[in-house]
Amino acid sequence: EAAPAGGGDAPPAGVYVYATTGYEQVDALTGSRHDYPEETTGTLTAAEGGCLRWRWEPLRQRWDEELLCPADGGAWARPETALFHSFFNQDEIRAYECTGDPYVPPPDAEPGTTFAWTCDSPGSEHSGDSHEDGTGEVVGVESVEVDGVERDALRVHYETAVSGDSTGGGELEVWYSLDRWPLVLRQVREGGNASETVIGTVNYEEAYELMLTAWDPLR
Repeated sequence: EAAPAGGGDAPPAGVYVYATTGYEQVDALTGSRHDYPEETTGTLTAAEGGCLRWRWEPLRQRWDEELLCPADGGAWARPETALFHSFFNQDEIRAYECTGDPYVPPPDAEPGTTFAWTCDSPGSEHSGDSHEDGTGEVVGVESVEVDGVERDALRVHYETAVSGDSTGGGELEVWYSLDRWPLVLRQVREGGNASETVIGTVNYEEAYELMLTAWDPLR
């Protein structure tokens, strides 16, 4: 397990199950849509330096992975993040390196606290480079019900704007557990982008909601 970094104990490593609604789709060729299953998993593993690696994988054709590392005051920096998509049997991994303020604010951050970061990706064999400007704002402490128990969580609102060969943006709401900081109890995302590819401009769209179904992970 990672060392606690404020906000209670660090979450135990393992596989967390989320009740899920949502989809992703592209308009290329005849169009393609992936509906996410009713349950998806997020896997938390310990990494070097007290860091945590988080991977959400709703489908074989879709996953997100991010590295979170302890920062001052119980905050967590996110130096690396990667996204995987596969449409029409074309796999694409887009990896980003990020700098700026910590991605997860301290657990005792006051409502209205704002922060910002940037991420850059060299692109992939299917699309060019992209630059992400992100901002976050602490909404405040709210209650999230997990398996019949109310859990305190810090709600954070994120907005991103993507430029470069891919353009677009999105909004994200995350509720981080104050008892197992920074375990995600609930997450809501909506966003999309337009990418220049060998077959022209491809528009991508994604929307989903995740709700943790059990406090303890599968081992």
